[in-house]
Amino acid sequence: MTGREWTKGAGFSLLECVLALELFALCLLAIMQVAAHVVRTNQLARDYDAALCLAQEKMEKIKGLAYGNVSGGYEPLASAGSATGPKVFQRRVTVLEQTIPPLKRVWVEVSWQAGRRRQVVLASEVSP
Repeated sequence: MTGREWTKGAGFSLLECVLALELFALCLLAIMQVAAHVVRTNQLARDYDAALCLAQEKMEKIKGLAYGNVSGGYEPLASAGSATGPKVFQRRVTVLEQTIPPLKRVWVEVSWQAGRRRQVVLASEVSP
């Protein structure tokens, strides 16, 4: 093969290289967006898990109380730091007493800010 034949048909043109790089950049951008979405979803799942644990912990304490000591209230709670910084959870207990039959309906709500207000609610009944 002579030098002249090599330059006529072999290799890629500058336009083909630019188009290939552009296609690669678009694919890389799409992959980065999916990865960012996965990270956000993972953090939100961790927040829900922490809130559920806080709600279950409070509900178990309430179930261990004497019937007359079951009451509502509100308390701010700080969690351990996360990838986005420490989260502040608020826990509210609502108690509705019913006389016939005698029982108390209990709701434990744990809420926090993660872009918008999020919450987890557990409900149970306590009888004497």
